[in-house]
Amino acid sequence: MLCPLSTALCHLQFRHAPVPHFDGRADTYKLFFRTLSDALAGDVMCAEVNGDVELVFGSDEEKAMVSVMKEVFPGVQHLFCTRHVEENVRRYMTDVVGVAAVDRQEVLAHVRAACTAKDTVTSETCLTDLMRCVRRAATKTSMPDKLTSYFNDRILSKIRNNVQVMQNNKWVMSRWSNNNHVLKLKADWRQLPISSIIENVYDMVKLQYIDLKAALTGKGNFTLVPTMSRHVVPNHVWSTVSAERKAELFERFLRDNGTRSRSSLTVSKDGKMTVPATAKVARKP
Repeated sequence: MLCPLSTALCHLQFRHAPVPHFDGRADTYKLFFRTLSDALAGDVMCAEVNGDVELVFGSDEEKAMVSVMKEVFPGVQHLFCTRHVEENVRRYMTDVVGVAAVDRQEVLAHVRAACTAKDTVTSETCLTDLMRCVRRAATKTSMPDKLTSYFNDRILSKIRNNVQVMQNNKWVMSRWSNNNHVLKLKADWRQLPISSIIENVYDMVKLQYIDLKAALTGKGNFTLVPTMSRHVVPNHVWSTVSAERKAELFERFLRDNGTRSRSSLTVSKDGKMTVPATAKVARKP
């Protein structure tokens, strides 16, 4: 499950919060997503969904979840979990069509390459290679048309969707599925009451905020994008300021939506150099 926790998180390569599958019923998903929608819209400090922040959710192919998600969050961008896509392809080739093991591995390698493409041009090249491999593998089975139709109807559109969403938002597939796995491990793969699940998710969110604070001083797992580099605080300075000042600096970072007011300074694109802006007093004819 993917959703921005704050505007600041959108300036890092880490913006997600895992959500459990519950009982798989549409009514259950609707109750959860409506509650989430109210929480996101009501707490600007935690999630600014009104403005320039794009809301991106990721899930498997569960139709009830995806349908309710789009109903509650109109215009939401959706990513299909690439691990589930790959596993579904593996099962289909093994259990339905009967593709040989060596051919399965070759097809799956092309699936992974297409899923991790950085742009649509590279993705289309990978998809062309993938379908060439699929057709070659299909000729060795008793149901060649069924295999090629499966990829054309079910798989290619999902991969294209993912690449487009990731390119639009200028970020790469993060470790949200790993967080889902962490939640399962913490629960010891048992079904937990909703209160316990919320507590576990909250613990993970607190860790994300620790990562955010570390990014301000240039430490931790993430770094600020160049346009947010104005919030960087050298570690030797951070270690000497009061707790109140740290909270003030962090809050200012969280509230920054990336839009800069007119300044007397000009910052280079990589954020490493700042020079006084030149006054526009004349223009060449």
